[in-house]
Amino acid sequence: MNVDYRHHTVFVNHKGTLMIEGYNDISSDECFCIVAKGHRYHKYGIADDSLLYCCKNAEVGDGDLVVAFDGDVPTIYLYREDSEIAAEDEERILHDRKQIHAKVLGSFNFYH
Repeated sequence: MNVDYRHHTVFVNHKGTLMIEGYNDISSDECFCIVAKGHRYHKYGIADDSLLYCCKNAEVGDGDLVVAFDGDVPTIYLYREDSEIAAEDEERILHDRKQIHAKVLGSFNFYH
């Protein structure tokens, strides 16, 4: 998947579907949204009730936010390749690439 992450126009199509330019041909089997709970990742722009856009087939690198399951609950982690790196503040660190379900590609915050 080759996607330009610098700038993406967000719009609603004629069917009322929210669209993100550059993500038109992505399968709903591979990409999904989850709602963030908590305050662990504020420094990444993620607040309580942020809508997180995630993709299973996106390439994951050191320092990326990822989704892994804690039991049946999708949970956000900071992926670190170096097992010696410890969590800062209240971050959750994941070192095992095999546990990654998807990469967090972006977040949307809605204000009332």
